[in-house]
Amino acid sequence: MNAGKIWNIKRWWHLRKDDGAKTSVETDDLRQFKACCLLGAGGMGKTVELERLASGLPGVRVHRLADEGTSSSDLANSLKDISDGAQPGETILLDSLDEALIPIRNAGTAITKWLRNEKLAERGINLCISCRPGVWPPFVEDAIRTEFGNDATAIATLTPLDYVAVEAVLEAEAIDRAAFSNAVSVSGSDALAECPLTLKMLIRIFASEGDLPKRKTDVFKKAVRLMVMEDDERRDRGHVPDINFDRIRACAEAIACCLLTSGLRGVSQSSEPVAAMLDWEEVDSDNMRTIGVDQTSLNALSGSALSVSDQPRTFRFVHQQIAEYLAACRISKLPLHQIISLLASEEQGVLVIRGTLLEVAAFTASLNADFQVWLSDNDPVLVAHSDVANDELKKTVVHGLADRFRNQLLTDAQLYRSEIRLETLQYPDSESDIRDWLLCRKQSEADLISFAIRCVEDWKLAELDEELVDLAIDETAPYDCRRAALHALRAVGGPIAKKRLCSLSAL
Repeated sequence: MNAGKIWNIKRWWHLRKDDGAKTSVETDDLRQFKACCLLGAGGMGKTVELERLASGLPGVRVHRLADEGTSSSDLANSLKDISDGAQPGETILLDSLDEALIPIRNAGTAITKWLRNEKLAERGINLCISCRPGVWPPFVEDAIRTEFGNDATAIATLTPLDYVAVEAVLEAEAIDRAAFSNAVSVSGSDALAECPLTLKMLIRIFASEGDLPKRKTDVFKKAVRLMVMEDDERRDRGHVPDINFDRIRACAEAIACCLLTSGLRGVSQSSEPVAAMLDWEEVDSDNMRTIGVDQTSLNALSGSALSVSDQPRTFRFVHQQIAEYLAACRISKLPLHQIISLLASEEQGVLVIRGTLLEVAAFTASLNADFQVWLSDNDPVLVAHSDVANDELKKTVVHGLADRFRNQLLTDAQLYRSEIRLETLQYPDSESDIRDWLLCRKQSEADLISFAIRCVEDWKLAELDEELVDLAIDETAPYDCRRAALHALRAVGGPIAKKRLCSLSAL
């Protein structure tokens, strides 16, 4: 299976208006807008759809923000050069704000200043920018709406592959649809099959093994091996060095770790320096050889399906999320204090994960139990925004929040004002945990009860509607919690529970 293959399938976007209303449109429909903010989880296919969108626009200029400088001033200068060269009627496409080689807030600030100074709308220049939703800066969206106007601005989120699209992909790949669907159902990997990157991985694994793993990290682990071993034919022809998989993987993990922690995007084997690339002089050193990177393993990595080349004698990983997984594999083997020093930095006296390493941290947490506990205690916002956080990590975070509420270290009002998105933290069989918290009745437990009610609402746990009724009519429960339970019942209550609402008039 070709790692770079692009499927000819129809993709849909949820279009969010400034009043919060949503509608669905196809990629081609986005051309009617003067400015587009294209949001999508890692591996969801944003770059492919960005290129598809660009193919129908006149005078398109596509720029990967990872290539536009390694400092705020570099990015500001690059953006100025980009707009200086643009003509009326043309479109500037900025791909992957989340992959910019400076902190996401700094990159967003540079873009807002650029928008304010360059007056793109007045000059008749259109703009399109893509980003992962978890790190999308709201102030950039505000600046774009201010510049282009609400009606001319599209805030669009790429939706997962629907049933029709997955069926078309399986047919194109000559995969038995019934057998594959059964394997997905048995493994519980439905969500992975709705994302193009992981669907490709699942298809590779299914074609090789006939079944599928359940955990996302196991999908990546198996897919990485297959992406390397698929080069056996090329190795037999002498195009790829004949070395074992473990050496190539060790090299890949070390290179991915170096690139992501230093803000670089690839490796250059040229004698001349290449911007945003790890120079050959740095790679060809004793320090790198001690961690498994040498000329032979590097050549094998660059010739494998894990890598692609955009220019002569350079290569990068075929997808950012694969690099993030490989880096996490290496980092997760380190002692906890070293993991924290690599991935976190201090902001206002608190250690938080660096924005560009968000998914590396989430993968690392899924591979290292000690770091999982540290992350859930210190940066639950990251888990809520992550594309790769597993169910165990989500459960750890939710229980950590519940303990803070129980011990009165966190209030419901503080949670409401925070950036934690509860809807992304749902995990399997969470109902039993939430049910236990809904049974609390002490005034000192009011914030914990309110947290449980919010989980019911955000996770649409209609099976807990009877517990909400019991809470709402229990005069021993905190009054505000009773009212919150009543409000939640209107949203998630079933017919039987709603019938009991007539007894709540006293509230």
